[in-house]
Amino acid sequence: MQADVTDAAAVRTMIELVERALGLVDVLVCNAVGIYDPAFGTLLDLAPEALETVVLKQLRAMLIPARSVLPSMVARQRGSVVVLPSQLARSPKAGCSAPSTAKGAIEAAARALAVECGPHGVRINTVAPGPTLTDAATWASAEVRSGWADRAPLRRNALANDVAGAVAFLASDAAGFITGAHLTADGGVVMP
Repeated sequence: MQADVTDAAAVRTMIELVERALGLVDVLVCNAVGIYDPAFGTLLDLAPEALETVVLKQLRAMLIPARSVLPSMVARQRGSVVVLPSQLARSPKAGCSAPSTAKGAIEAAARALAVECGPHGVRINTVAPGPTLTDAATWASAEVRSGWADRAPLRRNALANDVAGAVAFLASDAAGFITGAHLTADGGVVMP
Protein backbone atom coordinates (compact mmCIF):
# COMPACT_ATOMS: atom_id res chain seq x y z
CA MET A 1 0.00 0.00 0.00
CA GLN A 2 1.36 3.38 -0.90
CA ALA A 3 0.70 6.89 0.26
CA ASP A 4 2.37 10.27 0.23
CA VAL A 5 3.51 10.34 3.85
CA THR A 6 3.48 14.15 3.88
CA ASP A 7 -0.30 14.08 3.21
CA ALA A 8 -2.28 13.46 6.42
CA ALA A 9 -5.44 12.32 4.64
CA ALA A 10 -3.53 9.87 2.46
CA VAL A 11 -1.74 8.44 5.49
CA ARG A 12 -5.03 8.03 7.39
CA THR A 13 -6.47 6.12 4.45
CA MET A 14 -3.36 3.93 4.22
CA ILE A 15 -3.40 3.15 7.96
CA GLU A 16 -7.11 2.28 7.77
CA LEU A 17 -6.43 -0.12 4.89
CA VAL A 18 -3.50 -1.70 6.74
CA GLU A 19 -5.52 -2.13 9.93
CA ARG A 20 -8.45 -3.69 8.05
CA ALA A 21 -6.11 -6.16 6.36
CA LEU A 22 -3.64 -6.89 9.17
CA GLY A 23 -4.94 -5.51 12.45
CA LEU A 24 -3.71 -2.65 14.61
CA VAL A 25 -0.22 -1.33 13.94
CA ASP A 26 2.35 -2.53 16.49
CA VAL A 27 5.48 -1.32 14.66
CA LEU A 28 5.99 1.75 12.49
CA VAL A 29 9.19 2.34 10.54
CA CYS A 30 9.60 5.90 9.29
CA ASN A 31 11.97 5.54 6.37
CA ALA A 32 10.61 7.92 3.75
CA VAL A 33 13.14 10.17 2.12
CA GLY A 34 12.98 12.61 -0.71
CA ILE A 35 15.52 14.51 -2.70
CA TYR A 36 14.27 17.99 -3.35
CA ASP A 37 15.79 20.27 -5.97
CA PRO A 38 16.56 23.09 -3.52
CA ALA A 39 18.14 20.72 -0.99
CA PHE A 40 21.77 21.17 -1.84
CA GLY A 41 23.99 24.11 -1.00
CA THR A 42 25.41 25.76 2.09
CA LEU A 43 23.14 27.43 4.62
CA LEU A 44 24.54 30.74 3.42
CA ASP A 45 23.60 29.93 -0.18
CA LEU A 46 20.14 28.44 0.35
CA ALA A 47 17.10 30.65 0.18
CA PRO A 48 15.20 30.43 3.49
CA GLU A 49 12.20 29.06 1.59
CA ALA A 50 14.29 26.19 0.18
CA LEU A 51 15.53 25.25 3.65
CA GLU A 52 11.98 25.39 5.02
CA THR A 53 10.69 23.22 2.18
CA VAL A 54 13.23 20.48 2.80
CA VAL A 55 13.02 20.52 6.60
CA LEU A 56 9.23 20.67 6.75
CA LYS A 57 8.67 17.97 4.12
CA GLN A 58 11.05 15.58 5.85
CA LEU A 59 9.60 16.31 9.31
CA ARG A 60 6.06 15.80 7.99
CA ALA A 61 7.15 12.48 6.44
CA MET A 62 8.00 11.28 9.95
CA LEU A 63 5.45 13.04 12.15
CA ILE A 64 2.29 12.43 10.12
CA PRO A 65 2.63 8.61 10.08
CA ALA A 66 3.70 8.63 13.75
CA ARG A 67 0.68 10.73 14.76
CA SER A 68 -1.53 8.31 12.83
CA VAL A 69 -0.51 5.23 14.85
CA LEU A 70 0.65 6.56 18.22
CA PRO A 71 -2.81 7.16 19.77
CA SER A 72 -3.65 3.48 19.32
CA MET A 73 -0.24 2.37 20.60
CA VAL A 74 -0.54 4.64 23.65
CA ALA A 75 -4.07 3.35 24.37
CA ARG A 76 -2.83 -0.27 24.16
CA GLN A 77 0.32 0.53 26.18
CA ARG A 78 2.56 -1.08 23.55
CA GLY A 79 4.24 -0.31 20.27
CA SER A 80 7.50 0.60 18.65
CA VAL A 81 8.43 3.34 16.21
CA VAL A 82 11.80 3.23 14.49
CA VAL A 83 12.82 6.36 12.62
CA LEU A 84 15.62 6.46 10.06
CA PRO A 85 17.07 9.97 9.93
CA SER A 86 20.59 9.74 8.44
CA GLN A 87 24.16 10.02 9.54
CA LEU A 88 23.92 13.57 8.14
CA ALA A 89 22.13 14.52 11.37
CA ARG A 90 25.35 14.02 13.35
CA SER A 91 27.97 14.27 10.62
CA PRO A 92 26.95 17.03 8.20
CA LYS A 93 28.60 17.28 4.81
CA ALA A 94 29.39 20.53 3.01
CA GLY A 95 26.66 21.33 0.52
CA CYS A 96 24.12 19.16 2.36
CA SER A 97 23.01 21.75 4.89
CA ALA A 98 19.28 21.39 4.30
CA PRO A 99 19.20 17.58 4.51
CA SER A 100 21.51 17.70 7.56
CA THR A 101 19.22 20.21 9.27
CA ALA A 102 16.15 18.14 8.40
CA LYS A 103 17.70 14.91 9.66
CA GLY A 104 18.78 16.60 12.91
CA ALA A 105 15.21 17.86 13.42
CA ILE A 106 13.83 14.37 12.77
CA GLU A 107 16.24 12.88 15.31
CA ALA A 108 15.24 15.49 17.91
CA ALA A 109 11.54 14.87 17.24
CA ALA A 110 12.05 11.14 17.74
CA ARG A 111 13.73 11.75 21.11
CA ALA A 112 10.88 14.06 22.15
CA LEU A 113 8.36 11.38 21.21
CA ALA A 114 10.37 8.83 23.22
CA VAL A 115 10.02 11.02 26.31
CA GLU A 116 6.33 11.65 25.71
CA CYS A 117 5.32 8.09 24.77
CA GLY A 118 7.62 6.13 27.06
CA PRO A 119 5.33 6.37 30.11
CA HIS A 120 2.66 4.71 27.95
CA GLY A 121 4.80 1.69 27.02
CA VAL A 122 5.62 2.92 23.51
CA ARG A 123 9.25 2.94 22.40
CA ILE A 124 10.73 5.38 19.86
CA ASN A 125 14.26 4.83 18.54
CA THR A 126 16.37 5.91 15.58
CA VAL A 127 18.67 4.10 13.19
CA ALA A 128 21.02 6.20 11.08
CA PRO A 129 22.24 4.35 8.03
CA GLY A 130 25.22 5.46 6.04
CA PRO A 131 25.29 5.18 2.27
CA THR A 132 23.39 2.01 1.40
CA LEU A 133 23.36 0.19 -1.91
CA THR A 134 19.72 0.33 -2.87
CA ASP A 135 17.86 1.26 -6.04
CA ALA A 136 17.88 4.86 -4.76
CA ALA A 137 21.71 4.87 -4.83
CA THR A 138 21.94 4.35 -8.59
CA TRP A 139 22.88 8.01 -8.98
CA ALA A 140 26.29 7.22 -7.44
CA SER A 141 29.06 6.15 -9.78
CA ALA A 142 31.16 3.05 -9.09
CA GLU A 143 33.95 5.39 -7.96
CA VAL A 144 31.67 7.12 -5.46
CA ARG A 145 30.38 3.79 -4.11
CA SER A 146 33.96 2.56 -3.78
CA GLY A 147 34.80 5.69 -1.79
CA TRP A 148 31.92 4.96 0.57
CA ALA A 149 33.34 1.50 1.23
CA ASP A 150 36.87 2.82 1.70
CA ARG A 151 35.73 5.16 4.51
CA ALA A 152 34.07 2.34 6.46
CA PRO A 153 36.22 0.34 8.89
CA LEU A 154 34.30 -2.74 7.71
CA ARG A 155 35.53 -1.90 4.16
CA ARG A 156 32.27 -2.55 2.38
CA ASN A 157 29.07 -0.77 1.52
CA ALA A 158 25.89 -1.35 3.45
CA LEU A 159 23.15 -3.43 1.91
CA ALA A 160 19.48 -2.94 2.73
CA ASN A 161 19.53 -6.04 4.95
CA ASP A 162 22.32 -4.55 7.08
CA VAL A 163 20.10 -1.61 7.97
CA ALA A 164 16.94 -3.74 8.18
CA GLY A 165 18.58 -5.93 10.84
CA ALA A 166 19.21 -2.93 13.07
CA VAL A 167 15.62 -1.74 12.56
CA ALA A 168 14.21 -5.22 13.24
CA PHE A 169 16.17 -5.43 16.50
CA LEU A 170 14.90 -2.07 17.78
CA ALA A 171 11.33 -2.93 16.73
CA SER A 172 11.45 -6.31 18.47
CA ASP A 173 10.76 -7.39 22.03
CA ALA A 174 14.51 -8.04 22.37
CA ALA A 175 14.83 -4.24 22.61
CA GLY A 176 11.91 -3.97 25.03
CA PHE A 177 13.80 -1.73 27.46
CA ILE A 178 15.35 0.53 24.83
CA THR A 179 13.80 3.87 23.95
CA GLY A 180 15.25 7.18 22.85
CA ALA A 181 18.30 5.31 21.55
CA HIS A 182 20.21 6.11 18.40
CA LEU A 183 21.90 3.28 16.54
CA THR A 184 24.29 4.07 13.70
CA ALA A 185 24.36 1.38 11.01
CA ASP A 186 27.10 2.68 8.74
CA GLY A 187 29.95 0.19 9.06
CA GLY A 188 31.76 2.44 11.54
CA VAL A 189 32.12 5.57 9.38
CA VAL A 190 30.70 7.90 12.04
CA MET A 191 31.90 6.93 15.47
CA PRO A 192 31.00 8.89 18.63
